[in-house]
Amino acid sequence: MKQNHKKRLQMGFTLVEMITAVGLFSMVMVVGMGALLNVLNANKQAQAIQTAVNNLNLAMEMMSREIRTGYDYHCGGLGDLSTTRDCLGGENLIALEPYNGDINSSNDQVVFKFQNGRLFKSVDTGVSFLPLTSEELILEDLYFVVVGSAKADGVQPKVLITAKGYVGEREKGRTFFNLQTTVSQRMIDY
Repeated sequence: MKQNHKKRLQMGFTLVEMITAVGLFSMVMVVGMGALLNVLNANKQAQAIQTAVNNLNLAMEMMSREIRTGYDYHCGGLGDLSTTRDCLGGENLIALEPYNGDINSSNDQVVFKFQNGRLFKSVDTGVSFLPLTSEELILEDLYFVVVGSAKADGVQPKVLITAKGYVGEREKGRTFFNLQTTVSQRMIDY
């Protein structure tokens, strides 16, 4: 009978061993859950950044294509938008005649403008505008520099587009960007 009793005592864990094992398991789980939550937050932020960057790329590509194929660039909001105008200092608005536009009509100019942290486009000479960038993408500055817009001036028209801004709602999680591209008019300026 003594032998049976000894075997039964050696088969299980003591209370101290169980408390230690559960405590270690709990600590590992808490650390693991914290790491998992950090990974999930980082993934959410990365997806938001990717979406905003894709939005910016789409807007810049659309704008570059319109500028490349268009002509009669007018930089800035001063004067008649259907006349050419250079701006070496940079302005937040550019108007142009689209490739399929009517040169005799001043009501079909394509206009891009930067206002209230977003980029807008108009296809009716600035009467109505639609946003090109989402609200998640904050533009701090966007300007156009136009050179050689006058016809037969010996300079091929080109536009320098510079954008600066950030992605992210919280100040801690913001990702800043600076983007610059130069677009030259496709049609040769004689």
